[in-house]
Amino acid sequence: MINKNTISAFVLCGGKSSRMGTEKGFVNYKGNSFIEWSIKAIEPFTSNIKLVTGNKDYEQFPYPLLKDDIEEKGPAGAIFTALKTNTSDWNLFLSCDMPGILPWIIEYLITNADPQASVSFLNEAGRDYPLAGLYHQKCLPVFSEAIKKGNLRLMKILEKVDFKRVEMPASQKRFLNNVNTKEELEHLINTQHEDSL
Repeated sequence: MINKNTISAFVLCGGKSSRMGTEKGFVNYKGNSFIEWSIKAIEPFTSNIKLVTGNKDYEQFPYPLLKDDIEEKGPAGAIFTALKTNTSDWNLFLSCDMPGILPWIIEYLITNADPQASVSFLNEAGRDYPLAGLYHQKCLPVFSEAIKKGNLRLMKILEKVDFKRVEMPASQKRFLNNVNTKEELEHLINTQHEDSL
């Protein structure tokens, strides 16, 4: 099991949010913004939390902002920036477009992660969630090379490292829904069970 004391956490606050039509992290779901769901999910496990964004509106939260070292590189660029600037062995990455995610899911990921693998991330019914994952610092050279070559597809990058899929029961899929559009948010609101922070 991975030692929680060796973990730093990064919330990826999203890019242009063009499909949502507004800054995704501030969209409300059940009384809390997307970013608040992400923060509350990881706070029990580390105090070393950073928000990966260049948007100063996120300064309202008590965590440092980390601007992408190289802009317009998507999640791969955000992970590269975090690994480059951090010194922790393990780095927890969580995107802010998974409203409803709860601390027990992060606990499940940490408990079932493979400490010998470079990356462990959640998977549910064959669907990968690489932005709900633990990345070891040794991944930095792989991400650096990918950024240089413009190979930005995250799962393609992860094919170059040893990784573990942490399987989630299909019954828990509702906690892992990615929400990128207003229509997806409306569907989530209409179908989700009542969960709270």
